[in-house]
Amino acid sequence: MTVSCSGTAKAGQPTVVLLAGMPDPLTTFASLQRSIASSARVCSYDRLGEGTSSKPAGDQQLSEIADFLAKVLAAQQIDGPVLLVGHSLGGLVAAEFAATHPQQTAGVVLVDATPPSMQRAVTTLIPASAGDVAGAVRGEMTALQSGQNPERLVYDGTPIGSIGDIPLVVMRHGKPVFAAVPEYGAGIEKAWQQGQQQWLELSTDSRMVVATSSGHYIYRDQPDLVYTAVTDLLTT
Repeated sequence: MTVSCSGTAKAGQPTVVLLAGMPDPLTTFASLQRSIASSARVCSYDRLGEGTSSKPAGDQQLSEIADFLAKVLAAQQIDGPVLLVGHSLGGLVAAEFAATHPQQTAGVVLVDATPPSMQRAVTTLIPASAGDVAGAVRGEMTALQSGQNPERLVYDGTPIGSIGDIPLVVMRHGKPVFAAVPEYGAGIEKAWQQGQQQWLELSTDSRMVVATSSGHYIYRDQPDLVYTAVTDLLTT
């Protein structure tokens, strides 16, 4: 496994863990990690099949990828609860970890995280006969269902379980990211926004942040917004 940790944790402060989307390597968070490291301990890592980590031995369920994170934390001797920051598909992993390892989770920031509902929404909105951009978007979702992706993740859109009262910040893009998808863009955008609202239901302590000037990569377009969300949770 490939892990990058920096910064020093203050007494009683959770370590921040950054989870990139698929197929981004941990280096995608380099700038954000430097910022957070100025005031906290922060780690990023490549999941199996991503970056410079080894390939998975076979198909993986979302729960197995969450369990792999637990192994990463143990290997880094991170014993206390962690603050998870997950982008895109990394947000799915973060949410699953919080649901299945609540005692190890201090808080969660979902950065335009892929909602479970998008599986059904995209494959319903876009027919299998669609080509070009629309076909590619549909193909990304069906690839998750069959494990045809770098992490060999097999995921059918099963909802994530409750994370109780673990603090949760849901961040969504404000720019019309899916406008470039001919014919189906508006419907996909609506489904994505509905999915972001559904993320709020994971926790009884949740709030939404809309990144009005951002596309999907909020931590690049408005890095201060993500940094603030993280530091706010670190101090609560």
